[in-house]
Amino acid sequence: VAQWAEVRVRPGEESFLNASYFVVNDRGITDPSGKRIRQPGHTAHLDAVTKLAHGFRAVADINQLTSQAFRLAFSETFHEAVISEVKSTAFLTNNSGGLYWNLFATQYKNFISVSPEQAVILRSAPSFQFSSPDRAIPRLPVYFSWDVSLEGLRRHDPNLETSEMVRRFNLAPQVTLPIRLGHFLQIVPTLGVGLTNYGGRLAGGTFVERGVNRFTRQAGVDIRLPSFARVWNTPGGRLGDRVKHVIEPRIVYRYVNGVRDFARFIRFDSLDTLTDTSELEYSFTQRLFTRLHSEDSVREWVTWKVAQKYYFDPTFGGALAEDRRNVFASFTSLSAFSFADRAKRFSPVISDIRINPGGRFDAEYRLDFEPREGRVTASGLVVNSRPYKEFFL
Repeated sequence: VAQWAEVRVRPGEESFLNASYFVVNDRGITDPSGKRIRQPGHTAHLDAVTKLAHGFRAVADINQLTSQAFRLAFSETFHEAVISEVKSTAFLTNNSGGLYWNLFATQYKNFISVSPEQAVILRSAPSFQFSSPDRAIPRLPVYFSWDVSLEGLRRHDPNLETSEMVRRFNLAPQVTLPIRLGHFLQIVPTLGVGLTNYGGRLAGGTFVERGVNRFTRQAGVDIRLPSFARVWNTPGGRLGDRVKHVIEPRIVYRYVNGVRDFARFIRFDSLDTLTDTSELEYSFTQRLFTRLHSEDSVREWVTWKVAQKYYFDPTFGGALAEDRRNVFASFTSLSAFSFADRAKRFSPVISDIRINPGGRFDAEYRLDFEPREGRVTASGLVVNSRPYKEFFL
């Protein structure tokens, strides 16, 4: 017997609640040996949004699944059956006056095997975040920003089990000084510090409830070099009346120091992937702008960015482990695909082409090329189509 229920409520223009529940009391099937295999379970989903007074907004996206075996057995679509993740998020946020307040709770669960069932569970609850974008300091050409967070975290996987709530406090102020040299060159140096306090740590790969601090010094320089451009008049052409080609070179240097003994820190999210680094990123971005016939608007028809990083410290302060997958902030800021299993000075060359010819199609092609090994390490193509009105492919 299976039961299914759905509730939809819309009390106002800016508020709604959708909830659904599906359960199967499975009698099971018999395998060739005569043993009856049962896969009962249920799924539940809650999606709600409402606006409150004084600029507050409440959102909940809650998902529950008893087991991956139940999902594989009773999902009605192939897409749903092969998903291994279950995500839940709820938050109360206020973003007004240039300040960002957020009280939230999240849980991420990723099944890594069905039999025996094993999963990675990351939980953040309760959590509080207070941050601000760059704000000008009166009478000074300096901008100041900060990020403060206090969270209770938990991680569970086959190799690690933390306590139900591991405290993490993070304070990260930053100062930015934009410098413009004439009309052609812009240099933006930044200085910042990061203080992170953990209520637990790793010792020999085992969790111990012993606090640990991480105090980092961070610096960076973003150099926007002069861009090059040329305009062609193409009356009657397919692209438009005028076409503009722009080449934008950019150099970014980043320095982080103070992490020390990276293996002590439990990886809950991207904040914990910060390592010591001294790196230089250089890129070229080409843009092709067009103006359509009988229209005044300008459209970016093609964007092609090519980027690479050079690491002055290929071991990242000793954090890099040979012959295993390393996930550091220095890598994920460049590519979503892991590429460092040993010390190396150069990252792969990242090529990202986006094409938006207008009408009903747009596309993006991304390629990661490892020059030292002479091979492509990642390649992906995405094509979007709008064949008719609100239909999308």
